[in-house]
Amino acid sequence: MSRGLDLAVTNRNLVSEHTEISSRNVMSAMIISSIPVPTEDIVTPADANSMMIGPLTITTGITMSVGANGSLTII
Repeated sequence: MSRGLDLAVTNRNLVSEHTEISSRNVMSAMIISSIPVPTEDIVTPADANSMMIGPLTITTGITMSVGANGSLTII
C-alpha cells in the first residue's frame, strides 16, 4: 500500500477562502517527498486527484493502479 499524507496534520497548511487569519498563524512548513523507486504496489484512492514527484522508476513486479474516477499526475 502506498504511503499518504496524514491530513490531520497537513490540513492546517491548506488555505482556502474560508481560512481565518488566526489559522494562518499556526501553519508549519510542509515538505512532500517521494521515493524514486517504489518497493510496494501503488494504489490511489477512487474519486481523488493524486500527485507523485518524479522521476519515478517502476521495477518488475510493482504495479500502479489509479482508483475509479481518479487521476494521478507525476510532476
